[in-house]
Amino acid sequence: MPHRSLVHLALLVAPLGACESEPRPDAAVAVPAGDGDHAQLRFQDNGPHGMHNAGVRAIHEDRQGHIWFGTHLDGLVRFDGRSYTYFDVRGGDRGLNRVWRITADEGGTPWFRTARGVARFDGERLVDHPFRNTPRAEDWTLAPGDLWFAESDPSENAGRAGEIGIFRSDGETFAFLPIPVPEHLRTDEDFAVVGMWRGNDATMWLATWDAVIGYDGETFTVIDDERLGHSDATGYLHVKCMYADSRGRVWIGNNGIGVILVDGDTITNFTQAHGVGRRDRRSGGSLAHPQPGDAPEGAPSLHRVFSIGEDASGHIWFGTTGQGAWRYDGTTLRQFTEKDGLDLEHIAAFYSDRRGDLLIAGTGVYRFDGTSFERVH
Repeated sequence: MPHRSLVHLALLVAPLGACESEPRPDAAVAVPAGDGDHAQLRFQDNGPHGMHNAGVRAIHEDRQGHIWFGTHLDGLVRFDGRSYTYFDVRGGDRGLNRVWRITADEGGTPWFRTARGVARFDGERLVDHPFRNTPRAEDWTLAPGDLWFAESDPSENAGRAGEIGIFRSDGETFAFLPIPVPEHLRTDEDFAVVGMWRGNDATMWLATWDAVIGYDGETFTVIDDERLGHSDATGYLHVKCMYADSRGRVWIGNNGIGVILVDGDTITNFTQAHGVGRRDRRSGGSLAHPQPGDAPEGAPSLHRVFSIGEDASGHIWFGTTGQGAWRYDGTTLRQFTEKDGLDLEHIAAFYSDRRGDLLIAGTGVYRFDGTSFERVH
């Protein structure tokens, strides 16, 4: 898609508005672990055309050592080391049973981003925080302990003509903040926020399909096709994920043009630099324009990236569709596939647990032992 230029803004502080919260009864069903050391998560059959979205989308380990899994159709699952507890949200409402992100507040309480808003676990049950009609805040601010959530559907903001933005919370009240794009683009779904990450320098990074926007508490940094010099020949941004690593670098995963690396003032196409690019229709450009750094026909490629993470050693991992997982150790880029024990068509999430083990999620959860993978959930 052709690029569109964004604006750079500096904003001030605004108070948060109130948002109604409601506790709800949940059908929490405990399922004992199977034979052996590990159990297997169970998933609904999502059909042959939906498997890219099925399974686990997010992982979080709480302060009690319980592992939480957010799934595409099966809601929340908590593993206590012996059994799984399935929180069948509102009797199987598919919107609320889609959990895309899990985070925790300063007190360790888990918060879950669902297709209807957010929910938190109060130790006994889930408490809803619906987004519909959340008060709007014109100004932005960053504060320690704030929680940030991407919207999944502009219809969540009924009454604002589908305006695109994000939600900020102090743990009790919520506010809707429109993203800093020109007003005529604020209903453009190409600027819907698909991911976010808070870097070690406290910068909040927002990923939209057409741009990545960083906010440091005073000013915005915008990385878009115009800044990157993209054209029909190179293909355009189609952002699916982003990650700010422990060194302050920002990695942007795309469905088509691979990984963009932002390292200080230097921005490069990491995929092309490592010779594993590929032109296809998802790049938004012409198929008739091969680029330097494209992989040979039929060779592995890193052009469709849907998740990025970091392990305890500081290595960067990329999750793809159809091309396995890739690890970058600072020098070498290596691909892991079914021959290494990783039997996932689509990789949706990475997570490093308290032990330092790397977990990789999709239609199952795999642990990396430093050499190969084993399915553990």
